[in-house]
Amino acid sequence: MLATLNEDDRDALQELCNLAIGAGGEALADFSGQFVTLSIPKFAADGHATLAEAALAGLGDVTQISAVSQPFSLASQEGLALCVSCSDSLDVLAQSEHISSAAKGIRLQEQISQSVIYAALKRLAEVAEIDLGLGDLQPLCHQQPKHLLTAPAAAQWSDFLAVEMNYRLENHVFNTSLALLIPPPVLEQLLEAVQRLMA
Repeated sequence: MLATLNEDDRDALQELCNLAIGAGGEALADFSGQFVTLSIPKFAADGHATLAEAALAGLGDVTQISAVSQPFSLASQEGLALCVSCSDSLDVLAQSEHISSAAKGIRLQEQISQSVIYAALKRLAEVAEIDLGLGDLQPLCHQQPKHLLTAPAAAQWSDFLAVEMNYRLENHVFNTSLALLIPPPVLEQLLEAVQRLMA
């Protein structure tokens, strides 16, 4: 799908994902009480990468990870979000005075994921003026080798667009990635919405 987009569509998609990653970054900053640095969103489509591979690519050279997935719907079309953090990130964040003492381990990963996923998807839905629905968080692994990560079967849908966004905390060993699996009909609506705004 990505290969069929023209240059204007790719630019619109980049701007749209910048809004989403920014919203997720704001949510993470509020949650952590730290300044968040953002990556440039990266795209994979047409079976070139699974959702898990996209998320892990954003983390770089890490070994142990924790991960949570969350199904969602945009305009009644089902998609999937995957939030992955390196285990050192959770250990560091758990020591912050802004984090509840009850938020440890996989529970902390769930709270990070919930904040970032909701904020990013909410911004996409607002821009496109479409409905957003969220399913239940699903813990996938905690402090396991990254090569063991497998996303739910839906993440193998080859015609969906995978978008990866990476977040880091300034001056901290914190590294987490959000990957979204966006269905083709929703991508078309998102692009139309951005083009209307840019007109």
